[in-house]
Amino acid sequence: MRNKGIGTASFVLIALVLALICFGTLGLYSAKMQDTRVDQAIASSKAYHEAISELEIKRLRREGKSLFKRA
Repeated sequence: MRNKGIGTASFVLIALVLALICFGTLGLYSAKMQDTRVDQAIASSKAYHEAISELEIKRLRREGKSLFKRA
């Protein structure tokens, strides 16, 4: 008499392992994409603040004010 349950269990186990591998790979890809977006946001924020600082320096020079306050 042949036990058919062993083949089904093996198939289910293989399917589960493949699903876990796929979800793990998708998770790593998602984390990498989010890391890239964070790096881009940081770079964009730095560029924005540098541009604002340059505009403020130009405005102060145009008005003839000192860039550094004296105590």
